[in-house]
Parts: sequence; C-alpha cells; structure tokens
Amino acid sequence: MVRNEADVMEAFVHQAAELFDQFTFIDVLSTDGTQEMLIKASEEHKNITLLTCKTKEKYQAAMMNCLARKALRAGVDWMFFLDADEFLAVESRFELEEYLRGFGSEVLSMPWINLVPSSYSDFSSFDLGQNFRWTGRTSPYCKVAVSSLYFHNNPDATLAEGNHTISPCNDGTPAAPIIGMPLLHVPVRSRERLKYKMTNSLRFLRSKHNVRDGEGSHVSTILDLIENIESSVGYLNAIAAEYGQNNAKLQVVDPAALDWPVRRLPAYLRDRAPEMRDDATSIGATLAADAEIKWRDPGFVRNAAVGAAIEGGELRIVAQPMSGRMQPLYERFASLPPANPAVAPQLGPEAIPSLLSKTLETTLLPVAFATLSAWSRLIPVLFGIFAVARPRRFVELGVHNGMSFFAGCQVARHLQTETECVAVDSWVGDPHASFHDSSVFDEFKRNLGRDYPDARFIQGMFSHARDCFDDGSIDLLHIDGYHTYDAVKDDFDTWLSKMSDTGIVIFHDINVHERNFGVWQFWRELRARYLGLAFMHSHGLGVLYVGRQDNAIAAIFRWLVENPAYFAAAQKYFEILGENAIDHKAKADEAHRAQQAFESAEGVLPISFNPELGARNEHLIVVAKALKLLMRAIRFKRILLWLFPSRRRRHQKQLKMAKFMRQCLLRFSEAAKVDPAPEGASARRLPENERDEKLRAA
Repeated sequence: MVRNEADVMEAFVHQAAELFDQFTFIDVLSTDGTQEMLIKASEEHKNITLLTCKTKEKYQAAMMNCLARKALRAGVDWMFFLDADEFLAVESRFELEEYLRGFGSEVLSMPWINLVPSSYSDFSSFDLGQNFRWTGRTSPYCKVAVSSLYFHNNPDATLAEGNHTISPCNDGTPAAPIIGMPLLHVPVRSRERLKYKMTNSLRFLRSKHNVRDGEGSHVSTILDLIENIESSVGYLNAIAAEYGQNNAKLQVVDPAALDWPVRRLPAYLRDRAPEMRDDATSIGATLAADAEIKWRDPGFVRNAAVGAAIEGGELRIVAQPMSGRMQPLYERFASLPPANPAVAPQLGPEAIPSLLSKTLETTLLPVAFATLSAWSRLIPVLFGIFAVARPRRFVELGVHNGMSFFAGCQVARHLQTETECVAVDSWVGDPHASFHDSSVFDEFKRNLGRDYPDARFIQGMFSHARDCFDDGSIDLLHIDGYHTYDAVKDDFDTWLSKMSDTGIVIFHDINVHERNFGVWQFWRELRARYLGLAFMHSHGLGVLYVGRQDNAIAAIFRWLVENPAYFAAAQKYFEILGENAIDHKAKADEAHRAQQAFESAEGVLPISFNPELGARNEHLIVVAKALKLLMRAIRFKRILLWLFPSRRRRHQKQLKMAKFMRQCLLRFSEAAKVDPAPEGASARRLPENERDEKLRAA
C-alpha cells in the first residue's frame, strides 16, 4: 500500500520486478507522481498489478488480508507485505530463494534496520545509492512474511495493522516471532516529506472509525519534534534511527561522530537509484492536487469490522462479514445456482401430503429463543416459510436482539437445510426501533456464538452490507429496518437484484398505520406486481414471491391467493399457534429462571426434602411454602380491613398484592405438583384428586 512515495518508487518497483513472481500495488490516490510511475510499471512488467483505493483512512490490515487470500488462490509459496520505504537485504532472487528454502518456520519476522542517510534531500528526490548509518541494533519492530502453508494450517489467519504480526485467528495470540533476515528501512528522506507524511497520517487517523489503542502514537510525537524543535540534521537522524518508537526525548545524533556502522542498499538497487528529475512534482503541487481529491466516504458504524474487496481495478473498503465465532469471512456471498434442488419444479398432487405434513410438523417446533419482540407471535409463520422454501441463504436486514434471526437459524438446523444465515444491522437503532447502546449488540454476539457459531453477521448500514453480496445470492430476505415508506422502498429496490430465481422477501409491520410507518403503503403497491400473502396478526407480516421460476413455491402462493378461504384458515392457525408457542416458551423460561434463582440461594432455608422429587420440585416447594405463610398474614390483614372499612382505601395496594400472591401460589403449587411440607418434614407427591382439592382450598 503506497501513497506519495515518488522519491523512492522507482527503486521499489525494481525490487518488485527482480525478486517476486507477482506483486500487487495498492495506490491510495497519489498526487506526487507515484501513480503515474505505477501505471507505467504495470504496463512494462507482467508480474506487477496496480489497484486503486479511494478511501483515505489507512485500513492496511483489511487490504493485506484481502490480497493474501487472492495470492493463495494464485498458488504462491510465500507472501511479503512491504511498504515503499522497505527493502529486502538480499542481492538477488537466487539468494532470496535459497534463504527461504533453508528457513525453518512458516512465519518470517524481519526486523527493521532503520537507515540514517548521510545526506537528506528535498521533497521531490532522494539518493538511495548513498552510504547509510545505523545504530548496530535492529528495531523492535518487525514485518512478517508468511508461507502459504501457514494459511493452509490456519484458514482464519489474520494479519494485524502494520503487517507486524499474524495470528492464527482473529483476536488470537500472534504467531511467535522467528527472527530472520533484516529489512532495510528508509523512513526519513527529507524534512518536507516527513512532515507531509505525518500530517496526513494524523488527519486520516482522526477520521478513522475503528482506531486501536496506541495506533499511530509515534505520528504525533514526530510532528511535535518537527514543529517545536529546530529541525536540524541531528534531530532528523534521531527520528530516523529510532523510527516507530514513541520517544519524545530524542536527542541530536551525529552517526559519523559516534562511528555507527555503514550500511548500503543491495547493489542491484544502487545501480538503479534515480537521479534528480526535472518533471518531479513539488510539495506545493502535491498539496494543491490533494485538495481536489474526492475521497470515498464509507460512513462505517463506529468500531465495526471492515474488510476489502477487489472490484475491477479498485480495491474497496467494505463492511466485514463475521461468523458467530468472531472470525472474518474474506469471500463474498456468491451467486446461487438458478435451481434450488430442495424445491420441486412443480407441485404435483402426490407431493402435497408430504409437504403439508412436513410444514405442519415444522410450525409446531418449540421456540428456542424468545425475548420481548413484536416478532414473537410470527415465529411459526417463519418456520412454515423455511419448510416450504428450503432457502440456501437467509439474510435479515434489521436484527436488533435477534428474535426472528435466531428462529431462522433454529429451523434451518432442524430441517438440516444447511442454510447460510446472515444478520445485517448497525445495532445503533432508529426512531422506530428506538436507539440503544452497545449492550444490545454485545448480547446478540454472545447468543450467536453460543447457539449458532456458524451463522454470519455484518455490522453496518444496509447499503454497506449490500456490497458483500453478488447478484442472485439470496433465497430468503427479511426486511425489518427503518419503517418509513421511503426507507423500506429503498431497501427493497436496492436489494432486489441480490434475490435468486426462487427468491422470497418478507416484510414486518405491514399492519401498522401510526408513527410514520409506511410499510403498509409500500406493501399495497407490491401486491399489484408480485404474488404476496399477508398475515395480519402481531403487526403484520407480508410474504412476497419475487423469484423468476414458476416452481412449487410459486404454485403454493398462487393457490393461497386464489383461495382466500384456505388462506383465512391458515391465518387463524398461525395466529393461535403463535400465541401458544410464545406463551409456552415464556412459562418454560420463567420456570428455568426460578430454578436458577433458588439454586443460588440453596441452603438458606432449613427445610429437608425427599431427594426423589428432584431439585426443580424441591425449590418450587420452598417458594410455595413461603408464599403460603405470606398468604396467612395477608388473609389476616384482609379481615382487619373488612372490620375497619375506613382504612380500606389506604390499603388498595396490599389488596392487589394479596391477589397477586394467591395467583403465584397456585402457579407454583401447580408446577411443583406437591404439597408444601411443614418445616423439617419430607415432601410427598399427592394423588391427582387430593392435589386438586388442596389447590381449590388454597
């Protein structure tokens, strides 16, 4: 990745042509003549490829991880990740091959030798053929070269910012550095170019959305030295010798007086060292050209993961798909084959019984994940859609806490459809869903990693995520973002090309006519163009067939549209089923939470129980006994209130509490199915008739 390195670019291009089979340059809209040099080099050398990046922020790790995967597909043996001021300390291609052949590790760490020039130049030129000095010790900073075998053994391997380390997986422990050949580093060539580079780095760093702790800390230190201290050659020497280290106490250095060792660049580079060019671009012309640049502003969500994608001759910074294991996915979501093998081309009479049976069975699936959501009672409808459509890829736009998305993951696992489920959201919120803090996203990631680690998510705006999908790559799309008419229309129009030949789009909130919701209006327009089914309960769910194939899915849609009586029965079925499914889940979760709560307080109450009843019933007996004792006190108070009516109004809250406690006692007694035992006694299971009698008495 290069930007405005014209003073050393000719030598660096020569290194690329001499030492490597393939070399890819990423030019970040250079304005000092670098871009013209690289265009010429790519035309003269078949092994040099030029890509352009129009994003000013330095997303170097995203770029290099993208290029690493590209190189792996090309069948390379080793990958080097170099900046324009870095040169390998070898004299020839043969020497490099021999060194790598004898190197005993899959990751080569190359420490910098920071070279101090004997003479500095101006912005436009620099003499690389001169003698350099260095401290005699290598820098603590290294650049890595990686063998393809390392990526083969670690498919999720990730390069860090700056290409200083590589880890076997995202957020993993970096590979142990095996120090190898040094890397000759020429970071300081003139005061003007150094100041220009540091100023731009600091400005671009401030607009970056995901700055890491400590990233670019040396930049402000160097700028302070240049601005606040007389920029004599001695200070430039000190900056060059200790480059990369955040050292604000640098002192004037004279390498010759200190008798530092002399070092030169390899001979094949010295022979090609550029001379002063008459057509070199001055710093004034460079700054004027910089002011005219129209940068691409991606507008990423703060701290969201980003990646890179190659589109023609441009390398674009895009939203980064992640797995539930928090590993990046470096490939785009590819187009799907036109025909879905799990969907019959026609809906014959012989196929209807088995399809109906499987669909009914799937809709009765117990809900595994339930939370407060307007989607809750629509989950059986989603289960039914999966049973009929068997989507190969399911994408949800607008996820929030993941109620409907996790239901899709659950039914895909149940049906064994191998559906790739992808969640897309900014996890920031909007005026309709309300705005929220990072805890919602954190909770979603925890649930995803625990239950569905192979599912995917993209944190970003819908327009950002769209760039990760090829046309025709989605079978089932759920649009549930911002609900104004313009927003939902834009979501549909911009994602329609991503739908496969068997595509289905579902819309939530088609039955909401308040707070500027416009989904109902857009849904009415779509019904005139496509086959659509509208389930009106729980805020409404529209199911639209947008596929181009006339298959079994289209036949089912057509049949339900043409037979409204049958669809009305289906509507009622799903409405009742949704109510019961979520009520069952809520009760099951309530019992589970009660069990956990009482397990955490185990041993507090001095009551012994029959171990054959199991821990769950034992704890329910405890709470039932406690509630029964409390009811006695409340009953006594109610008698007092009946005797003294003047105090009744003052104690309405106590009366309501009494009613609530009575309901709790019935519920817990029903759950335990045992008689609350007296203190110190063992509980016994009651016969059915005796239990009912005691419940009535309670």
